[in-house]
Amino acid sequence: MAYEVYNCIEFYPTEVIFNPHPRIYAPVFRVQGRSFTRLLYRPIGRPDVLVRQFREDEIRYEHVVHLTAAAMQNQNNLFQGILASPPEEDVRVIPEDFLEIATWENVATLLSLSVENHNLNGVTPFRLEGHEAFGVVSIMREDEAWENEDCRDVPPPPLVVSECGVCLEDISQDPIHRLLHLHCCQHVFHKSCIYRTIWGAQPRCPTCRSVI
Repeated sequence: MAYEVYNCIEFYPTEVIFNPHPRIYAPVFRVQGRSFTRLLYRPIGRPDVLVRQFREDEIRYEHVVHLTAAAMQNQNNLFQGILASPPEEDVRVIPEDFLEIATWENVATLLSLSVENHNLNGVTPFRLEGHEAFGVVSIMREDEAWENEDCRDVPPPPLVVSECGVCLEDISQDPIHRLLHLHCCQHVFHKSCIYRTIWGAQPRCPTCRSVI
């Protein structure tokens, strides 16, 4: 039985460091391109289930830029500085299937938002790092007749929980498309929270530390 497959691009800030780190003399950012695969099960009337996710070790590209002092003043200046400093096409190696959806503006937006505006005081330099993540997502859909006998990866129902284990906000009234249930342990989180939290070489459930 075929999977539903689509491509996506996500961005994950990985480090924000301010002076007095001894090696930071000016505002600088570094972006790496990474690839990942994700397998989801989509039941009827319940949150998507993350069966597994794997991040490739290969770094597709790396781009480092020192910004002007204006980037230390506010988020808008930081955004404009990153936006005006894209890598050359032969540096930012993008998988062919992603060319139509890959925009540097998205990278600039999300990387600049990783810094709280109140931390930008006009004088303190910083280093920002993040990953532009090129993902291939495969979905097993229950409404396409995926059932327990079809695949051993189809999980039991999620645990009954009232809050996201990452942000601790109430999720009892959230629409199911915003939630994600982990196959490894049945814990449930906001998708945006858990994807950001598990972005790593060996992702684990932040609640019980089960390997995903």
